[in-house]
Amino acid sequence: MSLSGFIKLDTAKNKEREDGFPLKCYIRFKGKRKGFTFKGMLFKKEDWNFDTQLPKHGKRDILFVQKKRAILNDLIFQYSMGTRLTYDQVQATILGVELEEPKEDFPFYEFADKLIAELESIGRQGNANTYRNAINQFKVFQEQLMYSDIDYNFLTEFKNSRIIKGNKSNTIHNYIRTFKAIYNEGARRNNVENTKPFAGIFKGITVKKNRTKKKNLSKVGVKILESLKLDNLAEQRSVDIWLLQFYLGGASLIDVYYLKKDNIKNSRVYFRREKLGDQGYQFDVKIFDKAQIIIDKYTAAGDYLFPWRKDLKGYENFRRNMRSDLKKVQEDYNTLQIATGAATELLQVLPLGGNLTSVVARHTFSTIAKHLYIDPDLIKEIMGHESDGINNVYRDLYPEIDRDEAQLRIITV
Repeated sequence: MSLSGFIKLDTAKNKEREDGFPLKCYIRFKGKRKGFTFKGMLFKKEDWNFDTQLPKHGKRDILFVQKKRAILNDLIFQYSMGTRLTYDQVQATILGVELEEPKEDFPFYEFADKLIAELESIGRQGNANTYRNAINQFKVFQEQLMYSDIDYNFLTEFKNSRIIKGNKSNTIHNYIRTFKAIYNEGARRNNVENTKPFAGIFKGITVKKNRTKKKNLSKVGVKILESLKLDNLAEQRSVDIWLLQFYLGGASLIDVYYLKKDNIKNSRVYFRREKLGDQGYQFDVKIFDKAQIIIDKYTAAGDYLFPWRKDLKGYENFRRNMRSDLKKVQEDYNTLQIATGAATELLQVLPLGGNLTSVVARHTFSTIAKHLYIDPDLIKEIMGHESDGINNVYRDLYPEIDRDEAQLRIITV
């Protein structure tokens, strides 16, 4: 496997800051591409020579880039001559920082409990519950556990014990898959060698992936919601927020709920999906008139766009109330239409029915987009999905005008 790389200005639209674009080092190592930025090195396009990939002005800045480029080239040469290097060593050498020596071991359950508490503190309760449930199953199997105790034999014994207890393959698979996620995060955070103990462990408990239909509204369903003028203010607010999610590219409720005013600039809203945590990249969508009307309706004083309390309990209460409100709106509308016989179509969730929820807004956006034959990668980019394979930072972004045009086609129902 070869080592290669280059240093250039990252001019992706979503990387622009007030002082310019970041200087970035891209590394291809063992078939994978990664990258890191140089702190404080920001340049505007007019101050950057794209032919030489050097600053146009500032002797110190020019020397800095040249020095880092020389270090990178030297590392590439060393690697080609047989010197063993890791990606972390390459990054640390280029940045000029000390690479922390690997630790030998740590109490695994103690780390898992801290990780679960961290997830709860940032509002990712669903992930926290899943992690806790899996860890509790392993604690029953072995009360004390060091990171170094986790190997193929340990995992096999756990798997066999659950089979003997009569657990279904899907259940066991989920326990071990979740345990693997915690194990991998423990290796990264504690700088411990990941010995890959999960290789082959899922044999015999492989779960077939079934393509389930996403619940969504038709265009008619969205029009029904847009036409509602409800006397109950709480119910109207829930409908409005559902529509705002839809108008903003199928945004998740939690991302809309915690929006700050500085997330909005030049009639665009900048998101970083909560679901993806720190791994999520920043993306932006256009605020069209229908979305702006709802934003103006509920915006209040303060840093946050909307005034509702921003602790975890506040968000959970809002989500619960919204779910209840939407269910009642759906039931009341359908009951009235059936009673009067005036409706040509009920407010129903496709394809198999069910309750209207905030998640349906996201699925509705993607489903309508597919029905319009919009490029799947363009849909992903509007909705803030991570692309498969190489991270989005290495793929060409769709021009803003193309994304906005597609977004407008989808929400114009």
